[in-house]
Amino acid sequence: MILPIRSDELIYPVKVDRVADRIAAAAELSAKTLAWLGRVGICEANSKKVEHFRAIESGAFASVAWPDATPRDHQIISDALCGLAFAIDDMYDGDVGVQTEDCPLPELLTIVPRYLQIGDSALLPDRPLYRAIADLRLRLVRTGASDEWLRYFAEDVREWLTGVDRETRLKASGRIPTVDELLQIRLASAAVCVFANFVQLVYGLQIPGSLLRSVELDNLRRIATRIAVYANDLLSYTRESSSGHTINLLTSICHHRGTALPDAMQIVLEMHNRDTAAMYAAASRILTRSSFIDLHIYTERLQQFVHGLLEWGLYAARYTHELLAPAPISVGDESPDIADSLPSVPVEISASDSGAIFNLH
Repeated sequence: MILPIRSDELIYPVKVDRVADRIAAAAELSAKTLAWLGRVGICEANSKKVEHFRAIESGAFASVAWPDATPRDHQIISDALCGLAFAIDDMYDGDVGVQTEDCPLPELLTIVPRYLQIGDSALLPDRPLYRAIADLRLRLVRTGASDEWLRYFAEDVREWLTGVDRETRLKASGRIPTVDELLQIRLASAAVCVFANFVQLVYGLQIPGSLLRSVELDNLRRIATRIAVYANDLLSYTRESSSGHTINLLTSICHHRGTALPDAMQIVLEMHNRDTAAMYAAASRILTRSSFIDLHIYTERLQQFVHGLLEWGLYAARYTHELLAPAPISVGDESPDIADSLPSVPVEISASDSGAIFNLH
């Protein structure tokens, strides 16, 4: 029997508070997303897809990863998770009976980023997925998304779709990627950077594009993506391994190092905690060089967003807890001091993969 990692073994310097309350209040968001998926035609009533999308718990995703956003913004994010991210992911994931529709990736890469940027309805075929994307863009504009924000969002969607394409090809080959190769692909295909854009939007942060897309903040988002991947792959391993999926960090470590699964789990735990330390250190260095208040808010909210992703994954029925389990809730325990709990990291954190740090091949 393999003992799961407890979620409190994963270190997060900046956390979401009142998680249980936020999740409980998110049920209505998820229900409205299911209704919206039905209206645009992605998810027919009483079909297997309903249970599939319900298990995603998109309302919890929005409410814990952006805890202080407005209900309107929570609903847009909840809808985007299902109607954009998982609707496309499900076309290529291989889950029998839940494929949304047949849209070739080259078509998606040509149409979706361009439409998100310029909003030309002539670009869109009349299909459920594109109706969902058109509705999401309209609501984003109404909620205050600027042309610059839409351009960056579209660029990240393009990178994500490119990552999905690479991942799909790798799955079809049956080859198990090395750790470095997997992390490079997942930097795009995990879609973390796509949703990180909402940190700026929903909190109304006015950050110049030259700063938002600087090497330092790009590096921070890359680290955030890796942190999310570590937890995701622990939560997804049972489902993915049972269906023969090879794109999982634990699978790569076990295969390329001849490591037993419990040891691979400990390696992922260490990678996770080194990267949370790296993210905290990188954010701290950025803030020591700037007094720009919106930048301070952005770096804190980005770290909070990453912790929210973990809490959502621990709750959503889509994921399992054989390898990563929620920690028992204890009352009155004091959180450890960040300086005591974070592992030491090099002074200079580059954008290179964690796999290189751990010499995993």
